[in-house]
Amino acid sequence: MIARPQQPWMLPRHARRLRRVATGRDGRRERGQKAERHYRSAVCHGAHSLPGQGWRTTLGADEPSACCVPRTSPRPRLRRETMYTERGRPPCGRIRRRPPATTRGSAMLEVRGARSDEVDAAIECAGRAFGRDDPERVRGMTDFFSRIHKHDPYFRPENSRIAVVDGVVASVVQVFDREILVQGVPVPLGGIGSVGTDPAYQRQGLSNKVLEDAAQYMTRRGLVLSSLGTGIHDHYGKVGWQRFEHHAYLEVGVPAALPEAPEGVTIRQTEWASDGDVVARIHEQFSRGVSGAIHRPKELWEAAPRWRGIDPSRRHVAEVGGNVVAYRQDGGHDGDRIDEIGHAEGHVGAAHALILGFLAAKARGGATSVRIDTTTFGPWVEGLGAEITTGHYGGWMYRINDLALLMELLSPAMSCRLAASDDAGWAGCISLQTEIGDVSVAVERSGVTIRRGEPDRQSDARLVLTHKQAIELILGQVAPATFAEGSAPSALDALFPKTEYRWHSYDGF
Repeated sequence: MIARPQQPWMLPRHARRLRRVATGRDGRRERGQKAERHYRSAVCHGAHSLPGQGWRTTLGADEPSACCVPRTSPRPRLRRETMYTERGRPPCGRIRRRPPATTRGSAMLEVRGARSDEVDAAIECAGRAFGRDDPERVRGMTDFFSRIHKHDPYFRPENSRIAVVDGVVASVVQVFDREILVQGVPVPLGGIGSVGTDPAYQRQGLSNKVLEDAAQYMTRRGLVLSSLGTGIHDHYGKVGWQRFEHHAYLEVGVPAALPEAPEGVTIRQTEWASDGDVVARIHEQFSRGVSGAIHRPKELWEAAPRWRGIDPSRRHVAEVGGNVVAYRQDGGHDGDRIDEIGHAEGHVGAAHALILGFLAAKARGGATSVRIDTTTFGPWVEGLGAEITTGHYGGWMYRINDLALLMELLSPAMSCRLAASDDAGWAGCISLQTEIGDVSVAVERSGVTIRRGEPDRQSDARLVLTHKQAIELILGQVAPATFAEGSAPSALDALFPKTEYRWHSYDGF
């Protein structure tokens, strides 16, 4: 049954006013679209039932437009068109722009890992996300993402987490399998990179959905930690990543006069074919006991230059007695930054020689300041008479995916440190109460045992932490006693020691 439409003169004054605005008779066309919608509702359904009084906006499954219909109307489009054509008027037009891609018709959304035949589509999606409307930039970004994905020695298709809308890859997050040093112990890490959404599908929440899927995927696989670099912290914070602001660097004013390099030290450019294995061993030795650095097996050393295009002129080594004992890698647009430096045990002087050579070269080039991406050599550099400012990178974020498993991986090192400390022989229980789960650290003669679940009420110390604070504690950037309720045993410092944090741009995802 079709309701009889009302004549304009049958409508109350406010509805007649809407009709004049909708038809443009009073010259106010800028308000016409909104008024037209209200006028149609008044004519079709009666002035007593204007929008907001028992009516709703409905989008039909077979039409990309919306109309105001009563909740009991079975076929709103047919009813609307019939009433208008009966009065000799044309059918009403669309009153809503075309909906987003994910809601058009019966769009189907899948969030999952990519299949082998979808890897290229995922890479192209990331390229479009970063290239946007510039075709040349899209090609360049697609090529870059292709290299870092396919040259990664640990690449697997399912590490590309994707959102698929009606068969089209619309959003992507890439997980990179790595191991990160935590208190000197390598633990599984999921590095996050190549995060992007095709411009045609943006602002629909797809990226958040894929990030949530990536977090669940990493947890299932035992990747206990995750990290990423970004300038949009709030976006990733919604899914649990926390800002980490403990990566320090030195801004160094180049001194007017520099001392002579230590005798017996020769500096030359790196010959990777012959020096690579030695540099890798020095890096591993120099990174002992730190947190944040990526553990680099041989295959990772070999793969990274394939996607980064490292300039050989920015790699240097220091020799003593014909043996390589230290290395340096420069970075920055003009090579005005020491990205990474390390030395073999007992050869700190060779590292000093590398820094002096770097400062001297920059002084000859007219530079007044340089950056060193570690604070390890800060006191020595300051002793040169250089003006030093310590800064912190603010773009890095971490997420703990499984706190209990992470603690289990660290427990053997905890036992060794405690046995070698002044608190050797101490026994007791430390409870960690955090936003991401509760864990108890039980210390017995046999060593350290991790217990998942409710904290022990009889524990000797209880640490109450946020997710961010748990990350800072695990990575050795805060004193554990800071979070203890009441008195804290001194053994806490051996279990959660203060450690130096290092991150090298060479290891970026």
